[in-house]
Amino acid sequence: MYAEMVHHGDRLVFNHGHSPLTRARLFIDLCLNGYSKTDIACGPNEIAALKLRNTISRKKEELKRSYWSDKSDLRVTIVAAYRFMLGDKVQNLALYKTDPFHNFVEMPSTNTQDLTNGTRDLLEHAA
Repeated sequence: MYAEMVHHGDRLVFNHGHSPLTRARLFIDLCLNGYSKTDIACGPNEIAALKLRNTISRKKEELKRSYWSDKSDLRVTIVAAYRFMLGDKVQNLALYKTDPFHNFVEMPSTNTQDLTNGTRDLLEHAA
């Protein structure tokens, strides 16, 4: 999400005013905790992350397993991340037929002089 916003954000319409780093951090917070650890206000444009969190919890309860790791889980995660990145107001997480993100391997590095601290901060925040 961070790399997509940094390198392809000029071609997308975002329904939020967050920077790539702030948006990625908020997604992590909402998926892991259900709330922002840095007091970022949440509204209807952040529902995709909360729906993903609820879907993971529901699946763990129903299937009595603690892993979120199969192919369909990845597809749901990708949909939630993309819709969250855009700030879409979602009713449900309908799966895409293809990955909406650009190929991560082919993207330029985000470890440039301008972005190095942001990437390090993002990684530390997730830990």
